[in-house]
Amino acid sequence: MISGDGRSLCLRKCLRQAALPLLFCSIVSAQYTSGVEGTVTDQSGAAVPAAQVRVTNEATQVRREATTNERGFFRISDLLAGNYRVEISHSGFQPWVQSNVLLEGNQLRTVYPQLSVGEQKSIVEVTADIGAVETGRSTVARSIEQKTVEEAPMLGRNIYGGRRGPGPRHHRCRRPVRRSDWVGIRQSG
Repeated sequence: MISGDGRSLCLRKCLRQAALPLLFCSIVSAQYTSGVEGTVTDQSGAAVPAAQVRVTNEATQVRREATTNERGFFRISDLLAGNYRVEISHSGFQPWVQSNVLLEGNQLRTVYPQLSVGEQKSIVEVTADIGAVETGRSTVARSIEQKTVEEAPMLGRNIYGGRRGPGPRHHRCRRPVRRSDWVGIRQSG
């Protein structure tokens, strides 16, 4: 039989072991919080439900897909930072494509696709950059590569403890003034 103190110790150990994977999962999921969203409309401004949306990372060719809801809205989240190609298609409309959609860390980018009526044989590709204004959230983030950090100048500081840059390198203390230094100086009075 385990005493009361033994039970609480066992319970604490079990809770720690159960919490560790949850903590790891939350850290890993925090790395992929970027995404793309938008509302697909036709030329008259009406929503296009059940449109197929494909978001492809241009560097890795990893593709994520979604379908628009009854209001024409879609959101694809949990994407890595990078350049993406957004493709939207629906039967009876020409496909819509936008390349170079830049996602930085912790960013939700909004696109504004408008499908044109026509056959699927022709493709409408938008090559203009979308604005850098994020309307979904007001956060600022940037991904920095390891090489950039390693090659950054130290700007007058030395991580090894010494001082670099202009200015005196040594601070010398003056010796204290002694009475013998006052020989020949007389006080008037």
